[in-house]
Amino acid sequence: MEIKVINLSDESEFENIVNAYLKEGWKVSSTSCGFIDSDTYNYASVLQVILIKEEC
Repeated sequence: MEIKVINLSDESEFENIVNAYLKEGWKVSSTSCGFIDSDTYNYASVLQVILIKEEC
């Protein structure tokens, strides 16, 4: 089994990359997103996905 982990803050780039992997037969194993909504910190939101592909 192959595993890919993708972490990006750009939503459009994230969608494009994940969709490309899905077209190649990869499957989503897990997703997550996170951010800190605070005036004190300037963190960007992060989109995360774990993709898996079964070996033939």
